[in-house]
Amino acid sequence: MSEKWTVELSVNNEVIDEQHKEWFIVMDDLYKSISDKKPIETIEDALLKVLEYTRFHFKYEENYMQENKFSNLEEHKSQHLKYVREIEKYYEELMTGRSKLSEEIVQKLNNWFLNHIKNEDLKYSVE
Repeated sequence: MSEKWTVELSVNNEVIDEQHKEWFIVMDDLYKSISDKKPIETIEDALLKVLEYTRFHFKYEENYMQENKFSNLEEHKSQHLKYVREIEKYYEELMTGRSKLSEEIVQKLNNWFLNHIKNEDLKYSVE
């Protein structure tokens, strides 16, 4: 996987850019834990870290957007909530043994985040 933040993903906010960089690192750790066939506990911990970091980042970003009166805040928050709920669903399924987490699922989560930055977050960098 190894998606990384690039300057083309900059939202012209140093704190948020750093959080986006960190998010890619956390997600890559999850991907590696699966591809390296680490113990289930390691994968659970890595997914929980993704979930917690995603919540942290979205809260910060939404507060920033609110302070700066971003015009599309409610839609943006709705997208964030839907994404967090998807991660929560995968975490619950993993913790209850109903499902395994695959590299494809992690890639899907990664792609959503990458596209969200490109198609949504970059909007507030110019507003």
